[in-house]
Amino acid sequence: MAQTIKLKRSNTAGNLPTTTDLALGEVAINTKDGKLFLRKHVDGTDSGDAITMYAPQGLNTFGTQTYTVKVDSKSAAHPQNGTGSSNGYFIDGLESPFIVFIPGNTYRFNQADSSNSGHPLRFYLEEDKTTSYTTGVTTNGTAGSSGAYTEIAVTTDTPQILYYQCSSHAYMGSGAYALSDAIAANAVTATQIAANSVTTSELSTDAVETLNITDANVTEAKLASGAVTEAKLGANAVTSAKIATNAVGSTEIAQNSILTKHIDDNQIGIDQLNVTDGTSGQALTTDGAGTLSFSTVASSLSGASDTDITSPSSGQILVHDGTDSFDNVSISGDATLASNGALTIATNAVTSTMIAQNSILTKHIDDNQIGIDQLNVTDGTSGQVLTTDGAGTLSFSTVSSGSASDSFKTIAISGQSDVVADSATDTLTLAAGTGITLTTNASTDTITITGTTGLSANSVTATEIATGAVGSSELAATSVTAGAYTNADITVDADGRITAASNGTSSGLSANSVTATEIATGAVGSSELASTGVSAGTYGSATAVPQVVVDADGRLTSVSNVTISGGGGGGGVGLNQTISQFSTTGDGSTTAFNTSVTISNENLTWIFIDGVYQQKGSYSTNASTVTFSAAPPNGATIEVMILESITTGGAFGHNSFNGDGSTTDFTLAQTPTGEGDVIAFIDGVYQNQDSFTLSGSDIQFDTAPSSGTKVIVYVVGGVVTGKTQIVDTFSGSTLISAGSPYNCTLSIDPIKEENTNVYIGGVYQPKSTYSVSGTTLTLDAAPPSGTDNIEVVIGQVTTTTDVGANAVNSAAIATNAVGSTEIAQNSILTKHIDDAQVTADQLASDSVTTAKILDSNVTTAKIADNAITSAKIAANTILASELAQNILTASEITRLIPDTTDVALPAGLTVDTSTLV
Repeated sequence: MAQTIKLKRSNTAGNLPTTTDLALGEVAINTKDGKLFLRKHVDGTDSGDAITMYAPQGLNTFGTQTYTVKVDSKSAAHPQNGTGSSNGYFIDGLESPFIVFIPGNTYRFNQADSSNSGHPLRFYLEEDKTTSYTTGVTTNGTAGSSGAYTEIAVTTDTPQILYYQCSSHAYMGSGAYALSDAIAANAVTATQIAANSVTTSELSTDAVETLNITDANVTEAKLASGAVTEAKLGANAVTSAKIATNAVGSTEIAQNSILTKHIDDNQIGIDQLNVTDGTSGQALTTDGAGTLSFSTVASSLSGASDTDITSPSSGQILVHDGTDSFDNVSISGDATLASNGALTIATNAVTSTMIAQNSILTKHIDDNQIGIDQLNVTDGTSGQVLTTDGAGTLSFSTVSSGSASDSFKTIAISGQSDVVADSATDTLTLAAGTGITLTTNASTDTITITGTTGLSANSVTATEIATGAVGSSELAATSVTAGAYTNADITVDADGRITAASNGTSSGLSANSVTATEIATGAVGSSELASTGVSAGTYGSATAVPQVVVDADGRLTSVSNVTISGGGGGGGVGLNQTISQFSTTGDGSTTAFNTSVTISNENLTWIFIDGVYQQKGSYSTNASTVTFSAAPPNGATIEVMILESITTGGAFGHNSFNGDGSTTDFTLAQTPTGEGDVIAFIDGVYQNQDSFTLSGSDIQFDTAPSSGTKVIVYVVGGVVTGKTQIVDTFSGSTLISAGSPYNCTLSIDPIKEENTNVYIGGVYQPKSTYSVSGTTLTLDAAPPSGTDNIEVVIGQVTTTTDVGANAVNSAAIATNAVGSTEIAQNSILTKHIDDAQVTADQLASDSVTTAKILDSNVTTAKIADNAITSAKIAANTILASELAQNILTASEITRLIPDTTDVALPAGLTVDTSTLV
């Protein structure tokens, strides 16, 4: 066996060795990617050897992991050997390995090798490819051709388990595990949920519906006392079998609710009537006041004892004589009485004496029925007209024609009152106004109206002057001499005319008179800016990060190097970052600059021109090149800071304080292990570690922060998984136009306010000047007018866990996955059962007992017809008040009172349509 291991290395990102690069026994290390490669002897021949890659579990420092994919025949090592296709994927020489995905990285599967032809690689939620997964997945080209690849950008929302498979063939690939707390929709089935793990706290209110309750499983024990109310009982649900014997007493029967049909035949006798039995032959009578008694009824009609009706004939009627006798008489005269009772009045039998005065109205008179005969007047001669003397007497008379007529009737003048003639001889008079002369000519019946004067003084107003009618020739000359004046002193009269002008002298611009409006774009370059005392040079390295101080005007006032120390936080894994800095000078025309450092993401860059921070929208990045939308001014200093990588780091604890000018000690919410775990800012300016000391959880500044300043202190601790920062940009003008509240809708929920940094015009904003709720960030005040470059930087930092708290939501649980075994005993409370979801199917037989029915909730609608039998009614419980009026018919009286064959009707009782009333 060989005893020598030969090591080879490469420092080129993404460089992969082949079998021609490594001999058996040789090991290769890519020091840039942190990967180890070993040549594996597969089948005993060199042609069958493969390169195996080993990568440490951790963050990929360059953001993109590239795998070379090839297709070959499966071997026994394939996880699905013998299932599906006979071919399988080989990833970097490994036969369908199980891959680990880390959030924040992108994994590219290179399918340029010709063996991939016809085998495009895709991602799925299930190994059998039931559900395709496309979020963050990008494909390029055709599998088997140059440049073809499929890549996936992994985030904390990526499902924990994915499968890479061929979209055209079954079971060629394997699985991938993502370090996230996301669970794919319907991935949590009954198998994944432990028995009794779904308790009351896991069930949302109204979550349990009818279909979730097995039929007949709501038993008596599950029903709370008084829970079955009237609304819960179905119509006719309370049958005779459900009512206990003698359970229905007089208090349970509503007044007037027992009708004839409810009383069985021969059930009402003397005992059921509130009356004392009488003697034989007596009838049941009433005194009209509600008291019944038996008494003897007379057989004759009162006042008719001497009536003698003899030999009656057709049409006769019985007439009482008003004293003590009835006679049978016949109807004669103008009226006749038919055998059916119809009374007919003879023609012309109604005379004027029978019609009441003023009783005949217009509606009673038929059309065309009134002529001269009907009028109380003597007919006249031809051409005469009917006139009245005003005293009620009508007559015909001759009307003569008139000798005069109105000379005018009405003269209407717009805007004035009408002139109306008072009589036929009324006179119309025309009056001449100011400047008007009237002349008449009687022979020709002519009136002439003539104007005698021109325009009156002040009669021409602005209304009468046409637009543009007054020119220089119409204006009166003033004493001003025509000419050009410099720095002129001008006098203007009340009419806006220049009445005096003379040359003046300039005293220069007044203090603070030049604002941003007067300064042309690009006019202020490095030569116009006052020196801030910053030494020109290059700051930052692989072991140091620049400390930058910016004044309120956004100028760089101080730059120094701060050594980067790792391993902070009491021996835990510290924040290891690599920051590169590029500096150059603008020439007024160049827009693109090569930094010589690959920029993996534009959000990981910070750029300053002459110390002024540049918003992300003012430039773009491509590989190592930064391109500005407008060329930096000639002589301007350009500084580019690039965050190359963050391998691991600590979670940030956020502490906020207010400076008062005297307090130097502040108590933190966390206890940092050392100063290396603390990042402090005062009004957004980073504080060197030699400007403060730590004592337990207290931070002590050498100099008290000034009054009104905001002190922010971050404490780093714990191991986290980092992700690329997100930068959202907004327009200040748009926010001002929309008005308060000044809301910015973020692209993601930052979870905490501490995960955000806000810059307005490049100036950092303290956390106290805004608030965050979900994806809404609200500024306390409107941004300055004209400020359009508002940037919100969101740091995505999440802890690495198997399944996060509350990560299993409704979407993650498969349909019907929560069965009876997953729900803990007694966990379904009233609030979890949706209204109206417990139907008759869910109620077990005989489960609704007396205790479950709320008092007075079994109403008439709930009792089935004929359910209350005699056995259900307690003895002596049906009182008179329970019997409805008009319910007993003559036939029912017979069958209700045993052995009663002849009942005489007492006074006050009659039979109407077979009903006793």
